[in-house]
Amino acid sequence: MYNTKLILADGREVYPGYLDKEKREQIKGEFDGCRGYMWCGCQSHERLFYRISEDLKLYPEHNKYKHDSCCSRYRTEEGEEERKTGYVVNDEDGAVTAYLTFNPKEFDLGKSEEKEEDNQDISDTEADEAENEVILEKNQNNEQKQEKKEPKLSLALLVRSINMDTYTERILNNKKVDSKETFSKLVYHRMKKAIGELSIEKDGVRFLYTSLAAIKKFEDKGLTKCYLCNYGPDGKIFRNFIFPDTLEKALKKFRKTYGIEPNEDTVMAGFQYLKKTKSKIQYKVLGRIHLFQVSNIGIYCNTLLEKETYDELVAITESDENITFWIPPDDNSVGGIVQIEGKEKKLLLLFRSECDEHITFNMDLYEPFVIGEKEPFTRERFYNVIEQME
Repeated sequence: MYNTKLILADGREVYPGYLDKEKREQIKGEFDGCRGYMWCGCQSHERLFYRISEDLKLYPEHNKYKHDSCCSRYRTEEGEEERKTGYVVNDEDGAVTAYLTFNPKEFDLGKSEEKEEDNQDISDTEADEAENEVILEKNQNNEQKQEKKEPKLSLALLVRSINMDTYTERILNNKKVDSKETFSKLVYHRMKKAIGELSIEKDGVRFLYTSLAAIKKFEDKGLTKCYLCNYGPDGKIFRNFIFPDTLEKALKKFRKTYGIEPNEDTVMAGFQYLKKTKSKIQYKVLGRIHLFQVSNIGIYCNTLLEKETYDELVAITESDENITFWIPPDDNSVGGIVQIEGKEKKLLLLFRSECDEHITFNMDLYEPFVIGEKEPFTRERFYNVIEQME
């Protein structure tokens, strides 16, 4: 299990990347004049102490600490960092770095789609929308540096990580998620921390994250035109042009993952690009796109089992203020962490997958709660486990 947390002397766990200036000042004030009041959560047998300095930065009490290899603070004997995740939230300022398997600014149409592109009859509306926009041409001078095989994120994992990061940031700062619509806006803005500002005008590409309103297909002059539609702020429906092959790939993956057709709980996320036909007509097209299911309040769900679990768990937290849960964005093996007031241990939600997984975690801190098709999450089971916890 990937570790980023610190543990306070009173038993509280804190995640530095989500600690703002006010919270750091509060912790520093609570333990003013004390030593050894905070340590890294990566090891149970050895306490690696940290402190908050006058300038509110984190410093180790001693040099050359040896952290667990699955800790964000781990360094090799040579002092080099070995990245264990593709999504990194900085301890000091909460800045996010996402390491991707692709470059969002670069997208080459496949051969089949290039053929369709040359024959597309771009409508006057589509041309008018793009008439003041330009494409940022691919930089051929970028060096392809050889990198170590460290974790990188696909589009699906990037979207999931941003979604979980947004939810966790709200929960750990005692903020509520009121609705799916509000949460979608928060995810969109959080995205800027991960991949920066992208705009059609400046970069020839923009990021989309919105609920799916409809899928439209129709024949026009012997060609199949496809659109993914979304609701605007005023309730108006907007159409987003997409090539048939791109749409079919996204739908095929969605159906295989969830076993259903897209519905009111489906979100689309990805990148829309500004392109040109051979006749120099500009148009916008969805290139990289990911369709997925979300919970009632917008939490990303890998499976329908996760959706059922998160919906039930959110309902429990809304009715029981002693229970809180969040989802680490930097560890895909963990389905959630549940904190129960008055209990020393926390519940570690683990969703059983088709493949066997070996997950290492601190048994002194967590009680595993495995969820599968034959062992679903229910209130009765949940509270039975809590009663038996330390």
